[in-house]
Formats: sequence, structure tokens, C-alpha cells
Amino acid sequence: MLIAMDEVQTAVYEALIAANLGCDVRDEWLAGERKKAPYVCLSAFLERSDDTKTEGGSAVWVRTHVWMSSGTRKPALAIVQKIKDALHGKTLPVNGYTMTSCRHEDTKASGGPGKAGQFVSTYKILVTEAPA
Repeated sequence: MLIAMDEVQTAVYEALIAANLGCDVRDEWLAGERKKAPYVCLSAFLERSDDTKTEGGSAVWVRTHVWMSSGTRKPALAIVQKIKDALHGKTLPVNGYTMTSCRHEDTKASGGPGKAGQFVSTYKILVTEAPA
């Protein structure tokens, strides 16, 4: 069975770029990097086998982080919604796989009114290996 994580990350990143979120989108977090908020970063990819008796498959979880600074909460929430519109219930082209499902699981906030923080949304993506 192939590892789907990298291909899913690429598909999610490309979907977010195509969604024209109106902010910078990073497909990985670089330690110490600072961007002008709001911005989006992908992280915390987790993959578990989701094989059937006849096909190899994976469940891949991805988190989107929408970072905000003081005074950018409402624009950050609008970006969270645009991300959900771009991913939830959609079929993304995942190289080497057939994508069967992309579902929003939750969104959590840190920080508070007038403070810097982030919104973290988790998506579960199911894929099966494409026929050879």
C-alpha cells in the first residue's frame, strides 16, 4: 500500500490556492516564520489504513490553521468558511488515488476577542488506491 499523505497534502493545498482565500497559504509550517495575519497553514497530517477486502485505502486527517492577529478575527472567520466551502463534501484530485470523501470534523479557536490566535479546522479525507 502506498502512503497517501503527501498526495493528499498537495491536493488540499491546490484546492485552497484555487479558492482564492485572500491571504497567504502555506502547505507546511516553518519554525520561526512570521507572516502578516491572517494567513493559512496546513499541518498535523495523520494517516491510517482504511483497506477493504479488495482495495487499499487510507483515511487522512489534515488540519488547517487560520492565524489571526489582534483585530483580524472577523476576516479570519470568513477565511475559515471559504476553506470549508472549498473542501467539505468535495472530491479533490489526489494523484494515484480515487478520493471518496472529504468531511469537515471540527473547528476550534484559540486566542480571544482583541488577541492574536488561530482557528484550527480538521478534515477527514478518505482515498482508495487508483487501479493500475
